[in-house]
Amino acid sequence: MAKAKILVVDDQPLIRTMLADLLTDAGYEVAAAADGEEGLALLKREAPALVILDKVMPRMGGTRFILESRGAGLSRAPALILYSAAFTGPPREYADETFRVRLHVSKTIKGDVLLELVADVLGRASA
Repeated sequence: MAKAKILVVDDQPLIRTMLADLLTDAGYEVAAAADGEEGLALLKREAPALVILDKVMPRMGGTRFILESRGAGLSRAPALILYSAAFTGPPREYADETFRVRLHVSKTIKGDVLLELVADVLGRASA
């Protein structure tokens, strides 16, 4: 059985590819965007269950992406993991009016821990 579709939005090609490969190897379907504008278009078209979003990007960063998503007319709200180099400490969850689950994690998180968080967030978002 196919796993959920995940949208990865990060302006750094190496990080974007690393995340896409990690998630694909874990069985997820992955779409990727290089900035918030491209990500917003994919969000509307692909209807992912989860968005992994870099906070700081040129053209449209994570904060503006979140604000623009509110007016995107999504039929089903995805979950969101905000992925940031500026954030330190353990993952932190926030209430959000657009995304069913919103988690903030550090880019230094280990791949296996990120996969556990992805599975947890998707499980809670689909409940």
